[in-house]
Amino acid sequence: VVRHVLNLFKQSDLNEQNAIDWKVFQAKLDTRELQELFDAVDVNVADARSLFKLIDTDNSGSVSPDELMRGWIRLQGPAKALDLSLLLRESTRNFESIHRRHWSFPTSTSS
Repeated sequence: VVRHVLNLFKQSDLNEQNAIDWKVFQAKLDTRELQELFDAVDVNVADARSLFKLIDTDNSGSVSPDELMRGWIRLQGPAKALDLSLLLRESTRNFESIHRRHWSFPTSTSS
């Protein structure tokens, strides 16, 4: 995994933070390095956008080499791991959204 990630970053146009954004990631989907990374976690390339969002843990719109390696290592195993990870991430976002809405409403007091 490490070798493929490093090769991918060496051959990519990096942004100011030395990370890969979705456009660059998408353009690399046909490369041997990225194909082998997808094969390693038994994930279909059709799920690339969801996988990119999952790996982009800081929601910056780009992934660093560290995020990419950690994300792929977390997902090694059957493709069901991706589904569960996406579900967990979506649930967390929903909980945070509900929490923010609940605590942002002013409490009214009756006179």
